[in-house]
Amino acid sequence: MQVVEEKGIWTPRFDIVAARALEAKDELRSRVASTSGEFTIDLSEVRIIDSRGLGILISVLKSLEAAGRSLRLRGANEDLIDVFRLIRLDRHVLLEREER
Repeated sequence: MQVVEEKGIWTPRFDIVAARALEAKDELRSRVASTSGEFTIDLSEVRIIDSRGLGILISVLKSLEAAGRSLRLRGANEDLIDVFRLIRLDRHVLLEREER
């Protein structure tokens, strides 16, 4: 029997770009599957997310929403927040800026 934590968090220690997409996708999928409730991605160590990385985030968001769960993006820098707003991702997730 798999033990499921109530809330989950994933803290990538790398930029979420095409070169690291497979690693990001695998880590994130595993972490989401082992949790329930709200899921948080801590972006405090991420400076860049490219289109492939955005696709991964959107895919995770859709799977969480389908399961009645929510996604929180924490620690995002201003550049990332601008991108999230541009693609209107900010309307579907809880956004928290990085602390300075």
